[in-house]
Amino acid sequence: MNWGVGMVPFRGIRAAVVVAVAVVLMASSDPRSLCVADEVIIVNDMNIVLELQCRSGDEVDLGYRTIEPGLSWTFSFSPNWWSTTVYACDFHAVGFPLKHTNVYEGINVHDNFCLCGNCLWRVSRVGFDCERGQYTTKWK
Repeated sequence: MNWGVGMVPFRGIRAAVVVAVAVVLMASSDPRSLCVADEVIIVNDMNIVLELQCRSGDEVDLGYRTIEPGLSWTFSFSPNWWSTTVYACDFHAVGFPLKHTNVYEGINVHDNFCLCGNCLWRVSRVGFDCERGQYTTKWK
């Protein structure tokens, strides 16, 4: 067969795939770009019911939820390629003011609350703590 000068079947395709993967990996300074899905876990560490409603930055509403004392609620999503994904929740419990806080921010939004994997939030009477210790906020 005459493949032409310098042409070998599949060798060129394989090299092109290797180069394309290398370019994508080098172009991305964000380790999250290879994440398939992330999770946000919200644990109610209070002795009363926690009410919340969460939504993404592009207004995907995850609905109204109640979390009984000692229990948790989890949601999963795939962060966007540009790492600008944001999820925020409105929290309320009897005797506490309504609190709006971001529970997930991609690395290109702020300081990146959670890297690839689980983002565990513990809600107590004092406030909200990201399990990795990167962020804490009070009810007021």
